[in-house]
Parts: sequence; structure tokens; C-alpha cells
Amino acid sequence: MSKEKNGKLHELLAVETDVESAYKKVVDEAIVTFTKKADHFFGFSKVLTMFDDTKQKENLTEHKEMVSTVDDKLNYVKDFIVRYFDVVLQKEKTNQTATADLIVDGKLIASKLPATFLLGMETKLKRVRDMYESIPTLPPGYMWTEDEKLGKGIYTTKQNDVLKTAKTLIYTLFVPATDKHPAQGKDHEENIPVGRYETTMQYGMLTPARKSVLLGNVDKLILACKQARQRANCAEVQYEEIGKTIMDLIHN
Repeated sequence: MSKEKNGKLHELLAVETDVESAYKKVVDEAIVTFTKKADHFFGFSKVLTMFDDTKQKENLTEHKEMVSTVDDKLNYVKDFIVRYFDVVLQKEKTNQTATADLIVDGKLIASKLPATFLLGMETKLKRVRDMYESIPTLPPGYMWTEDEKLGKGIYTTKQNDVLKTAKTLIYTLFVPATDKHPAQGKDHEENIPVGRYETTMQYGMLTPARKSVLLGNVDKLILACKQARQRANCAEVQYEEIGKTIMDLIHN
């Protein structure tokens, strides 16, 4: 973080992810170095001198350069830790003062809501919207009427009448009887109407128009929370440092 003691909360939030990512990266890398590359902190110089002057050509020198020291590694990582801790502290202290009013359609819903609450509400309301989006609506193609006698939100409609039929044995005369020949005919079955179905459907669903209104209201709230959060994030950063104090305490 800059040593300049000013700025807005949204500016701090914009760099927090990068600072956190760098902090995690260098700490993880340091752990790998300390546990799997300990030879970086070890070096030696070995010289072989033969006692026999005739064998001086066999003199040998070996050398391994030390890559770094643990202190150097810690000093490098410490700067990232200090910066990250300071950003987190400044964000949390600023969040204590970052508030905004929630306004929907020009109407004040609530005053001085914390920015963190508004951010959480955006997420929660999006889940609520998923629920309203899944609401079933009345089937199209019918004339629906709300029947308050049955209860609020209950709609009814009548379907076209349907006849009930039954198989009935019918005798069909082909040749009438004469004084010389009997009548000729045949029995056969026919479906004869015997009644009428009158169907009244009852649905406890919403009209598409009502569902649309509810979704619109949720969308207004989501937008209002976002706008309020943006206003709250314009709060002045509460500048304070703690990272160096923590690292100094560790290295005391």
C-alpha cells in the first residue's frame, strides 16, 4: 500500500485481491524452499593439498556457493506479509464506517446499512430471485378467474363439456319381415352418449403478469443494494498499519 494516507474504500478493495495473491504466493514458495530446498542455505569450500610434492598436480579444490540465507528469505517475504496485513486492517476498519442508505424507487427503505451487509444482500437476493423465477404460472389458453370463496390466490376455469359414452347393443334391420320370410337384421355395438362431464379446474398458481411484477421488485432491490454498496465504498480509507508491528514481534 502507498504511504499516502488517503483514498476510497473501492480503491482499496480493487488492490486487495492482488495483494492477497502475492502474499500467498511468496509464503507458499518460502515454505517449499525451507522444506525441500534447504541446500540453498548451505555452501562449502574444500581444498585438497597433497603432502608429496611430486603429487601436487592432484591438489583439488571443491566449492559450492550458498544461494541465500534464511534471514534474506524472511526479509523478502516479510514485505509481502506486512503489506497484506495492512490492507486487511484498513479494509476492516473502513468497513466499520462505510455505510449507505437503501433507496428503492425514491423511497428510503433503510438508513446507514454497512457496505458488507449490502454486498451480502446482493448475493442472497440473487438466490431469492432464482426461487421466484422457478414459480409455476397458470396454463395459457384458459379464461382464469380468481375464486375468493375457495381461498386467496386460487383460480378456476371451466373446460369444454365432454360427453360420457357407453357401448350399447343396437339392432339394425336389414330386411323387413314378410308373410313368407322373417325379418333379417344384426346386433352391433355403438358408443352412445349417456352423460356429460363438466370439469372445473382449480389452480393455486400465479398469473404470468403477477410473477413478472414480483421478479421486477426483486430486481429493483438487487440494483438498489448494488448502488448503495457503491456509495458506501466511497468512504475514506481508515489508514492504519499493523503488519510491521506483527513481524517485529515475531522477530524480537
